[in-house]
Amino acid sequence: MALILDDDGLLDAADGFAGWDNALADDTLAQELEQEYADVVRRVAEAVKIPVSVKLPMRLTNVLAVADSLLARGARGVVMFNRFFEPDIDVERMAFVNGNPFSEPAELRNVLRSVALCSTALPQLDVAVSTGVHDGEAAVKALLCGANAVQVCSAIHEKGFGVIADINRFIDQWAERHGFESLGEFRGRMDYGNAESDVYQRVQYMKYFPHDAE
Repeated sequence: MALILDDDGLLDAADGFAGWDNALADDTLAQELEQEYADVVRRVAEAVKIPVSVKLPMRLTNVLAVADSLLARGARGVVMFNRFFEPDIDVERMAFVNGNPFSEPAELRNVLRSVALCSTALPQLDVAVSTGVHDGEAAVKALLCGANAVQVCSAIHEKGFGVIADINRFIDQWAERHGFESLGEFRGRMDYGNAESDVYQRVQYMKYFPHDAE
């Protein structure tokens, strides 16, 4: 069973939508909303006999703390991340319009760091990547960071179901080129525990700028 958390509530694949009031309408704290998420997951995990995986929103204050809280309430996996509806603005009509409903390959960069950290800090959780996986190279990146699985949606809408075979073929060929005989041999080789730890630190952005910049 997959549960999807968003800013307003939780979507259960079996039971539909259970919503909370908009957090901006009252003084609800982020910690209180996250506690509500955890409580819902606990109730679902207690009510079913199959593993529960929770699809997380991207904009969390501390994704590791939330994932740890969900694990303690019975979740056995997390999916990173739920992609929200993103409206755009027509400046000539000064009106909201629909944004692109599909993800872009570049969005994978927003996910890899969290996957690498979570798969190291919380190895009891299965981690799936669901944003920005458009080809086999993206799938390999996710696996190297410790993901147990990837989810593909936008690429299927844009290219058809054949993209799944293309992704699998790339993974097989890439693994063969590098001497790997199974996913387990390379999954997590670049997670937080195995890669250079400073790569995943937030101060890494400072390396983008010249050292003599004022």
